[in-house]
This record gives sequence, structure tokens and C-alpha cells, in this order.
Amino acid sequence: MANSFGTLSVAVLALRVMAGIKKRFPQLALVATDLSDGQADFGQPIIAKVVTVPTVSDYHATNGYVPGDAATVDVPVTIDKHKHVSLSFGEQEMSGTKRNLVDEQVDAAAYALGRQVLVDLGALITVANFPVAQETVKTVANSDRAALTAMRKVLGTRGAPPIGRYALVNSDVFEVMSNDAKITSSDYVGENKPDMVGGVLRNVSGFEQVVEWPEMPTGESLTGFAATKDALVVASRIPKDPALLVKGLNIPGTIEVFTDAATGMSLMGRYFYDMKLGKLQLTLTWMYGVAKGVANHGQRLVTAANV
Repeated sequence: MANSFGTLSVAVLALRVMAGIKKRFPQLALVATDLSDGQADFGQPIIAKVVTVPTVSDYHATNGYVPGDAATVDVPVTIDKHKHVSLSFGEQEMSGTKRNLVDEQVDAAAYALGRQVLVDLGALITVANFPVAQETVKTVANSDRAALTAMRKVLGTRGAPPIGRYALVNSDVFEVMSNDAKITSSDYVGENKPDMVGGVLRNVSGFEQVVEWPEMPTGESLTGFAATKDALVVASRIPKDPALLVKGLNIPGTIEVFTDAATGMSLMGRYFYDMKLGKLQLTLTWMYGVAKGVANHGQRLVTAANV
């Protein structure tokens, strides 16, 4: 049986794209996020609350348990990126094939949206944001367990909490680390086997995850970035629904917001049919911004010192 309009549900596509983003880009789960289904103006500055380690206080004999301030850091993020993936299906495509058109497009849509966020995050990992003093200089061949241990040490001395530490590395460095017996040997990792398909090494030298990033920026001799969640921040919102702006506006289509319960990641889905052209169009869109968080909690891995 050929595909029908029901097969091209925007809800199915949105939810599967979000699942695909999480699976394909584990890096996004490592940084601090302020993901919401709230609507925002393009270019609007918002304040992302980045959770930090709380202060421990003494019990007071008279006042008891005196509450302190919430352990957060305010990071200003400007919602200045408005991205979308739009797919169009013609009458002959929908009624003349047994192929599952959604299955063919969902992975590509997830890859496109997730990759763009990583590209924008990568643009922040510069000397301007994380100064020369926050560099570990190692050749690619020497970017092994010892390099991770060195970065762990300096992050600790600068007060970066041990919770949620991660490292992003390019494919050359990941290859070296994957061939380092002190990282992959069962004598060191026990039952915690490396995920070579996903490109993830877990619980190495104090880092919860070391994740391969094939498209890591190459400028300023960069090959890796070690940090805690609060070093980089992503905040996302959705565009405003035009039906809420103009009373009684008749939208020639369907606009819905879909949210991933686990992450809070939201996409707006737009679904309409062009009677004249005989085309069904699905659009998934969101708006977001990226920002440097707590600069001292990031350490760049480079092959040559930037002076």
C-alpha cells in the first residue's frame, strides 16, 4: 500500500527527530541547557540559571537550618539563532510509492538540527573565551590518558566540581585514546566497556564521558575541550505562534509544539498542504542561543601553545 497523509504526521516526525538528536549528539547532554517550550522574541536576551555546587553551612543552635542562596550562576544568553528543517512531499511521491518517506528523512533532519547547535557551541571554544592559561599542550600522539589526567588536575585546582566533568575530542585524539591500553583495558575499566559505535569512553581519569567530536573546530590548534557542565550553555525557545498574536487569525495549517520529557527540548511543528501545488510541507523549527558560562571550568587541549 502506498503512503497516506497520516504517515507523514508532524508529531511522529518531531518526536523522532528529538530522539535522533539525543542519540547522535551526546555532546549536547554534557553542556548546561536551558531548554523550554516557552515562546521568545528573536534577539531576546534571557538569563540561563546554571546549577553549581551548593555551599555547606554549620547548624546554628538558635536559628537552626539557615537557608543559603540557591547554588546557581546567571549566564546571559541571546536567542539569536532561528533554525529549521522543512520537508516537502508532492502528490506523486505520497501516492505513488511504498517507501516510508518519514523514515528516509528523519535521521537527516535530526542530524542537521543537532549538528548546527554543536557548530555554534564549537565557535565559543576559543582563546578569547578560554585564555592561553587554560590550555593543555599535547601532540596528537601524546593525547592519551596522561593528557586527560593533566586536564583533570588543572580543572580541580580552579574549583571546577568533579560532578559532570566531560571531555570532547576530535577523531584523531579519540583514536589515540581508544588505543591506549590504560583507558580501554579491562584491568582499568572493568565491565565499563568503551562505546566505539557512539564514540564514547566513560569514567576515564575523573571524566564521566570522553566523547568523539569529528567536526570539532580546528582553529588555534584545538583538538579537545575538557570542562564541567557550566562552561558552555545552550538555551532554546520556540517561535511565537501567529494565532496568539492576532485574534481570530485563521491559520491554513496546523502548528503544534512537541517537548521531549527527559530533556525539555522542544520543537515547533508546522504542517500544511498547498492545494495549488499539491504539496504537503512539514517544518520543524526552534530558536536558540549559545554562550560561555563559567570560563574557569573549561580547559582547551591544543597541539601548539597560543601565545
